[in-house]
Amino acid sequence: MRLIVACEVDPASVNIRTALLGMTPWREVGRLGPSPVFEHGELTLLTLSEEHLYLDGVTALLPQVSVLDDHPPGGIGRPEAVIYASRHRSAAGRKALTVHPIGNFAAADFGGRPGQLPPSAPALQSALLRALREAATGLPREVSFECTHHGPWLDTPACYIEVGSDESGWQDADAAAAVARAILTARQEPRPVAVGFGGGHYVPRFTDLAVKGRYDFGHMAASWALEAVGPRAVDMAMAATPGATHAVFQTRSAEREATADVLARARDRGLVVVQAD
Repeated sequence: MRLIVACEVDPASVNIRTALLGMTPWREVGRLGPSPVFEHGELTLLTLSEEHLYLDGVTALLPQVSVLDDHPPGGIGRPEAVIYASRHRSAAGRKALTVHPIGNFAAADFGGRPGQLPPSAPALQSALLRALREAATGLPREVSFECTHHGPWLDTPACYIEVGSDESGWQDADAAAAVARAILTARQEPRPVAVGFGGGHYVPRFTDLAVKGRYDFGHMAASWALEAVGPRAVDMAMAATPGATHAVFQTRSAEREATADVLARARDRGLVVVQAD
């Protein structure tokens, strides 16, 4: 089961939930407080009344769901992965639809735990990115991975899928529909699993490689994360990216001397190093 988490105080999240419910039949299986919980195939849709960014351990809420009498015994099962449907804020007003893993290589300025990464979901988040690129065809929005950042903390593989970048974007029904369609149509296929290093907040090289089906990406440490923790970023990303075999570096030539020790650590850990120019 994959758990989709929506949030009442997030307008983009509400619109994604509305689009999901309108695209295919869902069955109400219970309630979490005042909010209904729905199931469709292997997907469960849960709505929170509070901001998900700072709510750690969302799967601990599942035993609190009051299931309906016709639900199979055992309540809501434990998910294999969590998908957060959310808004994305860009100070530059960048019109984007994004997917990213969660966690903090260093400080926890926006939820989660400092210096800790929840498990990533490489196959799922890469499948979501590919499906989102397809679903957003014709929309005036770029589709991109973002590097690993922000909370919450949980011990289940998780990722965010988002609509940016301001109030007008969050209310865009077409953008919300593209995200909903991606969630419903994403299909995972076996691919080499990679962790990524370098670049800025948006990571176009990792995005391109994932869209082309070269790799499924787990955690991605931007250049600022490498500056903060150095080679330890490799150990952190590997520990929280199941099945990682490759390390892809998105670094400009001027940055390569500064990241040489990170690259060396990746090789020492047995990863196949790829320079994505």
